[in-house]
Amino acid sequence: MVGNYKVITLCGSTRFKDAFMEAQKRLTLEGNIVISVGLFGHSGDKEVWDGMDEGTLSSTKEMLDDMHKRKIDMADSIYVINVDGYIGESTKSEIAYAIKHGKEVRYLVEPGTEPKHYLFIIRDYLKQQHIEYNADAIFCIEERNKGKLFAKRDHIKAMIYALLTNQTVWSRIQPLLPSIDRIFHDYDAEYLKAEDPDNLAEELFYLKCGNMSTRKQMNALKGNIEVFERLEHEYGAIDKYIISHSPKELVAAFSDADSEYKLGMMGEALVWEYLRNIGIDGVKPDTHIRRFLSGNRMGKPLVSSPATVEDVYRQVDKLSKKTGLLKAEIDNLIWSFCAEGYGEICTARPHCDRCPIRSKCAYIELR
Repeated sequence: MVGNYKVITLCGSTRFKDAFMEAQKRLTLEGNIVISVGLFGHSGDKEVWDGMDEGTLSSTKEMLDDMHKRKIDMADSIYVINVDGYIGESTKSEIAYAIKHGKEVRYLVEPGTEPKHYLFIIRDYLKQQHIEYNADAIFCIEERNKGKLFAKRDHIKAMIYALLTNQTVWSRIQPLLPSIDRIFHDYDAEYLKAEDPDNLAEELFYLKCGNMSTRKQMNALKGNIEVFERLEHEYGAIDKYIISHSPKELVAAFSDADSEYKLGMMGEALVWEYLRNIGIDGVKPDTHIRRFLSGNRMGKPLVSSPATVEDVYRQVDKLSKKTGLLKAEIDNLIWSFCAEGYGEICTARPHCDRCPIRSKCAYIELR
């Protein structure tokens, strides 16, 4: 207590900026002194990390984590911003710390009472079926959020992995990744620029992981590496260019035909795949997700069918804020739920009889 006022520290994922601001206002008007986070690293304040080297970034995040524990020390209680019941690992550690030090713990949504969002129902279903798509991309995003910087070799690998997703089923590619890494000599730039593109294509076809564009992709490889090297020369490191631009700006720079940094054989969807492979959070607006989020399925009533690219961006942004999931996680869940060789539920001809969220879907209502 300070005078007649109880002190409350807010805890929770900084993805929920709006919920933090609403709780701070409400609790203050109820007669409490409210201590909040200093910045919203997942909701608009990412520019504070720009220009930091890996060591500085890591030490700054450690300082902010410790600082929030000191804020808990100053409080009588903590108030957990757990929108839709979401509590991440960092918040769990803060709750444990508060309990250990005798602080009262209150929640925006009392645990066990929150309605389960359909994305979490899908996640539970996929776990039960032992179905998981590209968890590596989510790992890369988490690593970048922790301060990892990606080297040129990482960018080349991410770009090639993205190319391999074109016109094929990822479940065919995934088991072959160690062999693919050997084909590309662990993504050594000088080797790949000098290697005959036809040899690389033949080796991919031998593994049965080529596609109808593979020869053109391999012919574009040298030019794409030279784009990365130009960025390295102009900015000091490819990653410095990446973190100084928004994801949408990056997609345009790497996919637009008139851009000086256009990557060969890569349109918007494949550029998104590449960006996620280097830890940039976002959604790839491919056929599956545009169909799933259309107005006649899980999208809003006024959304077209299929959803437009902009519709997908808007909807996934809202879903991320509501659930606390990364945009790539949302993409991953929907893709895994829909795609051939994975869930195969919400396909062009959906299997509604097996769908765990059919009661929430407009497709049922329209039939």
